[in-house]
Amino acid sequence: MKIHALALCAILQLSFCSSLSVEILKPNNTGPEAALIIVPGAYISGSAYKPLGEVAALYGQKANHILDGVLLFASYITKNNKLKEYPFPVLTISGDLDGLTRITRIVDTFEELQEDVKSDPEQIYRTPVVVMESINHGQFASGPLPKPVTDHDLNPEVSQSVAYNTIANYSNAFMVVIRNGTDTNVTKAKNILEDGQTKTDIQMSSMMQFINYEDESLDILPIYKELPVLLPSDNVKIESLTTLWMLPNPLDSTTSPLSPLQLKATMKSQEAVKTILPSSQFGISASCKEVNQNAYELAFAKSSPIAKERYTSRGRQIVFNEDVSVSSQFQWIKSQLDLNYNQTGLFVTATRFHTDMSQPTKSYSGQSDCTLISPFRAMEWIYIDSLKYTKSQIESNTT
Repeated sequence: MKIHALALCAILQLSFCSSLSVEILKPNNTGPEAALIIVPGAYISGSAYKPLGEVAALYGQKANHILDGVLLFASYITKNNKLKEYPFPVLTISGDLDGLTRITRIVDTFEELQEDVKSDPEQIYRTPVVVMESINHGQFASGPLPKPVTDHDLNPEVSQSVAYNTIANYSNAFMVVIRNGTDTNVTKAKNILEDGQTKTDIQMSSMMQFINYEDESLDILPIYKELPVLLPSDNVKIESLTTLWMLPNPLDSTTSPLSPLQLKATMKSQEAVKTILPSSQFGISASCKEVNQNAYELAFAKSSPIAKERYTSRGRQIVFNEDVSVSSQFQWIKSQLDLNYNQTGLFVTATRFHTDMSQPTKSYSGQSDCTLISPFRAMEWIYIDSLKYTKSQIESNTT
């Protein structure tokens, strides 16, 4: 069975075309080979994948061939399109240093596969998801890379030949399992896919807890209808309100961060809590800056060992500036967490609204509001964005 290296270039023609264009090359008569499908455009919407498969299947039928499966190199089936409902077996394969098809997006597909495997263990072979360590987006191609790739991609840690061999190994194993020919070692191929699943699980497990958010945008509210509540009782009850802000991403693209833009937290202040717990011991009140620092420290602690090493050795650092205080809640409601990405690092500035216990409006007394960074955004910085622009990106790949 042969693998057409030309297929690797297809994903990297970053023309961002609005219509789908497909070219399928006939398998030759030398034996079973992978049909080559060239799609201009790195990101294909979920609705486009189905007609792509249908066109390929139709051609295969006319040529007395049947499409056995699909290999998605540094790509993925977009959201709202289920892996298990895809009409053909599909391998989703990418690198953990891919700056365009982010690992923080592939983790969603991997989680989906994990759920599918619980009810059908064979899905690990029908729709495997593999993230290869130390490989970037550009290593799925050869020769000069287009500027959109070099602008966003991370630097790989293995040679082009090692990357090709790794990609080919998983691709060949997938095709062997799907073809299930009597003259091939299916058991060995399944072991390779299982090994890929295990290695991917190790990489993904540390970030899964940070990313289970709904992908939707939240509009700015003119006024909060709910305020933090402090209820004196035998068991003190403190209720706070936090809203999660996501940027709209209807095309499920992955060149920009996928984590929440900010968290807006409305809380009761330490002074307010002291009024009903006067005999308790309290430390120094935390600023919004300190809460954000704690979010980053949590993200770093939960990151994988290799992500920590990369960030510590060559990543741009994250810097937390002093809070910007505002005098009214309306000003705070209009404010956003300031995330300043530049060549030096990521600079985070929070907006704070704080009231003491002598406010004329009782419901606003003892309030402490913060714009906060989500732990997932901090983790995405550690894994991906801090590693960009640290040195000249690779402009061409050669074997």
